[in-house]
Amino acid sequence: MRTHALRRIGGTGLVAVLALASTACSDDKGPTEVGGDRAALLVLETPGTDEGALLFTLEGPESVEFDAVSSSHQIFSREMPDGSLRVVVIGDLAAGAVLALTLSEGQTDEYEATLEQVASRQNALRTSLAGYSLVIEALGD
Repeated sequence: MRTHALRRIGGTGLVAVLALASTACSDDKGPTEVGGDRAALLVLETPGTDEGALLFTLEGPESVEFDAVSSSHQIFSREMPDGSLRVVVIGDLAAGAVLALTLSEGQTDEYEATLEQVASRQNALRTSLAGYSLVIEALGD
């Protein structure tokens, strides 16, 4: 799992991030200890059936641990200077849970995931994000 400190500040999209994800983001696989106490899922809602990559910004009041819900997904992340977290998830993606989250403080509605770009499995960027969304759903409530 990866742990990152977050704070709520708006993020901006960057087309080149998908192309540069493997060089600009970390892919460390080691576990990190953190005092997280709220389990949640990051759920993708998509009209598509052949998604291959997601780029999104994750923002919230405190740190978060996350891990893929599928071993076939690769995750690249980078903490931005404003404290937000840029995340790229690559793999055979479908509607449903994409990441398992552990939030260290607050309620799930204090965290926000903003989808910025989606690419097909053939590496073509979607021209519209209509019908796409990311939702943070608390577990155990």
